[in-house]
Amino acid sequence: MSQNQRMDSFVDSVRDAMVRGFSQEDLFLLVLIMGACIGGGLLISWTYQKRYRIRRNVYYLWRRMRGRTQSESFRRDLQIPVLIVTAAAARPSHRSHTVDISRGGMYIKTPQPYPLSSSFQFRLLLDPEPPLEGIALVRWVQGEESPTHPKGMGVEFVDLSPRDKNRLRKIVKSRQKQKKKRPLNARGA
Repeated sequence: MSQNQRMDSFVDSVRDAMVRGFSQEDLFLLVLIMGACIGGGLLISWTYQKRYRIRRNVYYLWRRMRGRTQSESFRRDLQIPVLIVTAAAARPSHRSHTVDISRGGMYIKTPQPYPLSSSFQFRLLLDPEPPLEGIALVRWVQGEESPTHPKGMGVEFVDLSPRDKNRLRKIVKSRQKQKKKRPLNARGA
């Protein structure tokens, strides 16, 4: 039986069912099949729209199952000098250090953290390379020292060129490798 003959027989069977009328069983199956098709289409559409979030969550769960948490996998505890540049009227520029840094932001140790949601220009001073410059937004503030964080602020990179993002990623990776290569007694343990 060819494809056209099968399609014709299907159309004929639908036409016969419409002429003789649908039984309750036929109607139930038709509604069930239509609901499954619509539901499947919606699921496929939603999955396609959320594909990046789904992939990120699956990757996170996979790392958690293997014993690694997100903070261990993405954050690096590096002390890089940072120059905070602000408008002259607001505050004078001052130097500080990062406590940890990632591709999306950094924690800056400073005695006078900025208020939440304030933005400022920063310059990461990297020897011997040229500094990384960008704009950061304060996402959280640590007003007093705690066992886990010194007084400072967590900031998100808002404006950092793709070239500087790539440089930052390479620097973080290379400094982490250097840190791992140091002998155990040099770490103080």
